[in-house]
Amino acid sequence: NNISTVVKHFPGNTNTDPHSGLPEITLSKNELKNSIMSFKYIIDYNPAAVLMSHARTLAIDKQTPACLSKEWVTDILRNELGYEGLIISDDILMAALSENGFPPQKAVVMAIEAGVDCIMISQKRFASSAQILYDKAQKDSDFLALLQKASFRVIKYKFNNGLLKL
Repeated sequence: NNISTVVKHFPGNTNTDPHSGLPEITLSKNELKNSIMSFKYIIDYNPAAVLMSHARTLAIDKQTPACLSKEWVTDILRNELGYEGLIISDDILMAALSENGFPPQKAVVMAIEAGVDCIMISQKRFASSAQILYDKAQKDSDFLALLQKASFRVIKYKFNNGLLKL
């Protein structure tokens, strides 16, 4: 029925609403690694996408929310857990980011650098974010390569699901 599954919120969440605050997962490293095993079982079924959490984990990359963390997105989700599908950020306009040192202008770049394929922006205010990504790609060939990888994954998903045709 052209419905895709999206697993969320990796690597977890808390009772703090990310619309108004920054969730912090305070589990130890071992507890955190054990808790994400439920995601591993689901990832083995190859969901279309994984939506990243805004939660910051004190045991792994305690400075950066998971959706902006290369350690969480690329090192753990892609490399350690072997996920090959789309990775989507949660809405970068939420207070969890914007009120904690990660305004949209900074978050869009960090998300791509972390390995996110699709950046969620809930409002029609995306032109400035698109311009920031474009400008960064013009100056930084490594960043351009990351954008191209993300674009490839999105296009591949669309072809595989009949949303684009040759």
